[in-house]
Amino acid sequence: DYSANGVKVYRKSGKTYKYIGYTTTKTFYDKTAKAGKTYTYKLRAYNKKNGATANSKYSAVFKVTAKPKAPAAVTIKSVTYSEEKGVKLTVKDYSAKGVKVYRKSGKTYKYIGCTTTKTFYDKTAKAGKTYTYKVRTYNKVKGMTANSKYSAAKAVKTTAK
Repeated sequence: DYSANGVKVYRKSGKTYKYIGYTTTKTFYDKTAKAGKTYTYKLRAYNKKNGATANSKYSAVFKVTAKPKAPAAVTIKSVTYSEEKGVKLTVKDYSAKGVKVYRKSGKTYKYIGCTTTKTFYDKTAKAGKTYTYKVRTYNKVKGMTANSKYSAAKAVKTTAK
């Protein structure tokens, strides 16, 4: 907590720190940061009174690694079953690295695999059961992953042999 009017944010550039913006809340977004890159910052509180600005001392230096932006959610287009291929799950167009697939198990969903196309086959599905699926897209940059929100669930009843 602070009792200042705001906080100025400085990011290291080479050997010096450059002012990149301020916030009057407890949150600041560095919109120029590139995903996967680590940046060094320091802060400085300020107060404005009668047209003059008084600055605090600089904070301790800290580092932050920028996370990839979460992609937009994807929609399940269809879920079908065939004895030869199992459950075929198809999603609508998406713009992300890939799609993670989750199947309901009891009251929770468990990750069962991913695809970088619009189609995923669940070859472990057994005939004569009902399966419910959810999906979400993901982006991955330098080992860091950002996931979208989950899609709405879709179910399929597999036919008994």
